[in-house]
Amino acid sequence: MGPEIIITYFSDGYFEFEPSQSGWMSFTYSKTRINSLGYRGAEIDLNKKEKTLFLGDSFTYGYLIDENETIPYYYGLEFTDSPGINGGVPSYGLDHLRVRYMRSPLKGDLDFVIVILIKEDFYRPIDKKVNSPERVILRQFKKISVLASVVELELKRFATNLRIALYVLGFIKDEDFPPVQYEPFSDERNLQKLLDFDAEIKKDNSVPVFVFYEFEKSNYSESAETFCAIENLNCITDVPGAFAGMPMSGLKLYDNAHPSGKSNEVVAKHISNYIKQIFGVSSG
Repeated sequence: MGPEIIITYFSDGYFEFEPSQSGWMSFTYSKTRINSLGYRGAEIDLNKKEKTLFLGDSFTYGYLIDENETIPYYYGLEFTDSPGINGGVPSYGLDHLRVRYMRSPLKGDLDFVIVILIKEDFYRPIDKKVNSPERVILRQFKKISVLASVVELELKRFATNLRIALYVLGFIKDEDFPPVQYEPFSDERNLQKLLDFDAEIKKDNSVPVFVFYEFEKSNYSESAETFCAIENLNCITDVPGAFAGMPMSGLKLYDNAHPSGKSNEVVAKHISNYIKQIFGVSSG
């Protein structure tokens, strides 16, 4: 095994605001360990009885939160013989996850492959290129000055802190950031990609489980449920039900973009219960 690599995010932090409880915000920093197999976390014991690989975007990776607050970590607490391997990568979409699986050093030696998808993941193609005026200017600036990265970093930090301050002071609220409307199940290409991904995993004698992440019931979760039933896929589409009756404060970050450690624990238990009930896997 190679040495662990420690990556510290010193420009961003984990933010959780709970006005109904603390009345003030906490702002801490997270550290990331990347093991020799290229996954987040400590080195993986390849002698474990079972292996479960999680694939997903920043929700799975645990962007801005600590290693012991992620979905794969909490899943590992439920199954000591099958720790959750964190293969999440921020900003990855469905296309990226398929490639990541195909290149996995554990391919062919996995019991479960759990793919966590939010709506946006269906619209993040590998070849997507964004050329906003700001990016073009910074790209040109980088060619002549090493300070460009520092400037870009500080601008992002200033924008993040300003948004947090405005949220805490009550000038902006959750409803000021309406979710982008995505209807991935209306696109036949997306449906075929899911079927192909499912077949690829099964071909390696591993069990695929697709988790369609959503805080509240929507067309996304309902369409996923219908599609999975028709195609007889292993899917978890009732994540909103796991949050039913729970206050959103403490479950989301301030911009609703990334879940907190608290919501990750809820989702991890929901997934582990599904694995236990459907596949008869024990907690030992």
